[in-house]
Amino acid sequence: AKGFKVGEISVSHRARRFGVSKYGAERFLRGPFDLFTILFLSTFKRRPLHLFGVIGVGIGFAGVLIDSYLAVSWLMGNWIGNRPLLMMGTLMIIVGVQILIFGLLGEMIVSATYRASEVEGLIRRVRRHDGEQPKSLRAI
Repeated sequence: AKGFKVGEISVSHRARRFGVSKYGAERFLRGPFDLFTILFLSTFKRRPLHLFGVIGVGIGFAGVLIDSYLAVSWLMGNWIGNRPLLMMGTLMIIVGVQILIFGLLGEMIVSATYRASEVEGLIRRVRRHDGEQPKSLRAI
């Protein structure tokens, strides 16, 4: 993901002298979670809205479709008040909006974090170049 080349080194394997292996069935269950974490951090670290936005809009749109179907059904004279589908459609809209807002908050946090690190880098470059802290950057 970072553009580095992958190499291989030969390793001499020896039989275990002490203890027991920690690699068992539990590791197979944890492996997919580790993989998802690595994929998430390498792909969406700087742009969380690309993940949460798609999920939120998808769930919200499905909820709108469900509630639209029920609205048309209600306009045709069918009673929809006791249908669980009404609750599910409304819940999907609310959850979709919440996930979308979660992605927006993630974008704000990422933006603020990287902006602060850029300002710190600017201050370091100016200090190295000048030797003294400039008056305009003391307030930052």
